[in-house]
Amino acid sequence: MQISQVTIEQLADMLAGGERLAAMDFGPQRVEVLHWGGVDLLAVVDPVTGGAVVVSPCAQDSDSGGSIHDAARQMLAA
Repeated sequence: MQISQVTIEQLADMLAGGERLAAMDFGPQRVEVLHWGGVDLLAVVDPVTGGAVVVSPCAQDSDSGGSIHDAARQMLAA
């Protein structure tokens, strides 16, 4: 598993360009499950900043020969 942080702008791009699989609200906390860039992601949204902590599968991390950050940069650059 890989954990990363995204800004409110990056999260907005992910929500616009991905497929929302589920969303759950826990008081002010929102959790989004997205299919984005070929992987399923869990985004825990910060209610203060609007950014999120994103959890992605191990197959996307550097130990597995990939990088979710590289994939995100490629997707956002397109």
